[in-house]
Amino acid sequence: MPKADGTREYKGLIDCVKKICRTEGVGGLYKGGLFSTFTIMPYLGISFASYDTIKGALKSSGLPGMSGALGGILGGATAGVFAQTLTYPLDTLRRRIQLDGMSGAPKKFKSILHAFKFILANEGVGSFYGGVAMNAIKAAPGGGLQFAAYDFFKFRWAQFRAPKPCAKAPEAPKPASAAEMVTKAPISDQDKAKINSLYNSADLNKDNSIGKGELVILLSNYGYTWHEVDLLFNKYDKNKSGDIEWDEFKELILDHDTKVQIIDYPEHQ
Repeated sequence: MPKADGTREYKGLIDCVKKICRTEGVGGLYKGGLFSTFTIMPYLGISFASYDTIKGALKSSGLPGMSGALGGILGGATAGVFAQTLTYPLDTLRRRIQLDGMSGAPKKFKSILHAFKFILANEGVGSFYGGVAMNAIKAAPGGGLQFAAYDFFKFRWAQFRAPKPCAKAPEAPKPASAAEMVTKAPISDQDKAKINSLYNSADLNKDNSIGKGELVILLSNYGYTWHEVDLLFNKYDKNKSGDIEWDEFKELILDHDTKVQIIDYPEHQ
């Protein structure tokens, strides 16, 4: 950090550590550490909670490319900017506390609450948002890359844990066959309500479709193994989109063996 006369405060990392320990003690290296821990929690909570909502909205918008990696990057960038903007006053307060009393200068703040009151009284509310626009420019690419990496490694982890697909997926019911007549037949309002409830509970990221991981989580509650779910997923993902949509999910559930094990499960009676 340069001084007022333009010279550098520290010559390097080791010099920085020595000077902080000499002027502020070892505790100076951890100044604001506890507060930083509490400020990062709301940022991460808001960014991850808003990411799935934003990504789902982009995917359902029908705009080209929004169902793939581009939608994830834009969703991550938006979520990052949104979360950092909401929590920016906390970040400002953290930085001011950490800089207070540097290089042996007299301290202004006695506590976090005192720092908040002092800044509000002497500099106004706007000082808590100083530099927020530049921070948004910095947060956008960082958030996009963060969530792109998050989706990539989540997908890879799901692939790593999932069993290898069977050599040949079971065939879908042939047109006009007895199996197709069963799955296409009208269903009672009671069964439709049960299927809707199952579908909504399985759609964890609320993108109006069910991925293989989500189907595993749902069906594992009814005794299905990874291998069995893999077979069902390959069979009923008829458009090979990589997701199970509502009509496909209905056919899966109304399959005789599945219906007996899930729809007729005691908790749904």
